[in-house]
Amino acid sequence: MRNLVDNAIKYTPEGGTITLSLFRDGDWACLEVSDTGIGIAPEHLSHIFDRFYRVDEARTRVAGIGAGIGHCQEHRGAARGRIAAASEPGKGSRFTVWLKL
Repeated sequence: MRNLVDNAIKYTPEGGTITLSLFRDGDWACLEVSDTGIGIAPEHLSHIFDRFYRVDEARTRVAGIGAGIGHCQEHRGAARGRIAAASEPGKGSRFTVWLKL
């Protein structure tokens, strides 16, 4: 969760909104981080869970090496869970993590 929240903070401009949600869906706990940040283009969305993948440096205002979301994917597997991302450039992103109860 920390990596997802950190990214929401980094990529949501001042005045934007970050929402954290926790709910149960049957035998799963669902953790959701959504924001009204810069979003992720469709051509990058399928790669964001690749370790060290970075979207074009010119469009970002923060430094980093791109390891954060890759770590989320690794931990998700260790916890028998899954993670999904939805995003629209200029409108924000939503990351949902399901963890087996």
